[in-house]
Amino acid sequence: YQAAEVELLKVFIALCEKLDLNYYLACGSVLGAVKYQGFIPWDDDIDVSMLKKDFRKLERVMRSLESEKYIFQTIHSDVEYVNIFGCFRKRTGRRAGEEQKIGFSQYEGIGFDVFCIEPSNRLAAHLAKFFYCNLQHPTRYIRHKGLRRFCIRTVQLLCLGLINPVLRLIGLVNPRKQYHYKLGSGFYRSAFYVEDIFPLATCEKHEVCVEIKDKYLIITIEGRTINLRVENLPEKFYIGITGCENINRIYNVKIEKA
Repeated sequence: YQAAEVELLKVFIALCEKLDLNYYLACGSVLGAVKYQGFIPWDDDIDVSMLKKDFRKLERVMRSLESEKYIFQTIHSDVEYVNIFGCFRKRTGRRAGEEQKIGFSQYEGIGFDVFCIEPSNRLAAHLAKFFYCNLQHPTRYIRHKGLRRFCIRTVQLLCLGLINPVLRLIGLVNPRKQYHYKLGSGFYRSAFYVEDIFPLATCEKHEVCVEIKDKYLIITIEGRTINLRVENLPEKFYIGITGCENINRIYNVKIEKA
């Protein structure tokens, strides 16, 4: 599913760039991008985060587009979907293993989570998670479709329409200027700071040229050459290069036998 999710991410990125929306990789996805230049080996999903205003705009546009291939699944586009965060996914298909989960969502194609963050404090985030998740959880066990949908919407009206506005007022007491996942999402322990997120950056790619001459390994990166004297260089080997951005870029090179 990794290749399929990457292709889906490309569609998402193209849409966000067209709409001038800010987004960034989050959670294990950013760790995989930095450490493994891709997915974490044992992971197969993507996590993306956005500010609340960008999330809302994406939601509005996707509803108006009525795409036949893709859906931005939220509580507004799928009555059976109860997560406060969204899921950008294909309208058709189903991921292997989805049938084993208890749920009645209309769309279950390949997709990835899109989280929304907003200014708040931990207390407000914690209380929102407590009320929404605990009240919404039992609805997944209601088999009668009409009753289940009625209960889902009732919980959303109570929590999102009545409780969360009060909690947002509590969240205004925020001297540390924290951001949390949108109230009701859960994950209340996660706190973010704008200065740690913005300005957004893209991963850099650099061409690396490696030559072997006598007992020297000559590595050229961005026009800068590193000469390493190596004894007993194996016939096949891996080169690991890490960089530190300072006044000058400093590289550390590690050689391992293949």
